[in-house]
Amino acid sequence: MNKESLLITTVILFVLLFPPSCMHDEEDYWPMGDGKRWKYSTELCSEDNCNKGERTSLIDGQEVFGGKKYFKFVSILSKASDQEIVYMRKAKEGIYLHAISKDKSESEALILPIPSTIGKKWNLVSHESGLSLEIIAKEALYLPDKKYENCLKVSLKAKYTEGELKGIESDGFVYYAPDIGLVKSLTKVPPDRTYSETLIEYKP
Repeated sequence: MNKESLLITTVILFVLLFPPSCMHDEEDYWPMGDGKRWKYSTELCSEDNCNKGERTSLIDGQEVFGGKKYFKFVSILSKASDQEIVYMRKAKEGIYLHAISKDKSESEALILPIPSTIGKKWNLVSHESGLSLEIIAKEALYLPDKKYENCLKVSLKAKYTEGELKGIESDGFVYYAPDIGLVKSLTKVPPDRTYSETLIEYKP
């Protein structure tokens, strides 16, 4: 896997694995349900050269393993033959992910505590990077065609532990809108690579 593919794969995992959500009377920042679909415009830039594309994420039913029921999240890039699949479930104490890899024998991990409050910090170690996250704001997000109210802004910091990016540290942010989920993300990898995604369509 080349550096560009590894970067995109890592970012897809970021936005799929860390979807803020509330199970109480506050907003639900990532609704889960079979058939939901999100479509994003993507842009990967390196050395003043930018490639645009699209990514579609959808929930394709549910599966049960380990005695628990999970939603199956599938993510497809317009210019790639591969797809990313992760399994997630909601519980009153947070969002859980079952296996970053395809080996369902692995145990699940708590990827976001609930409630999702400003200042909350947490860490997760994947097979490719160590991740540090923090909810830093609740604010409006302005995009060229729309304004999203009461979004959660989450900062992301990663240090890659394997592959061609080993030893490199990246940072970025994601915005999640109530009752929609991810609407904007940006990841910066030194010295000059960036990857961004912007929501262009959501079908509940």
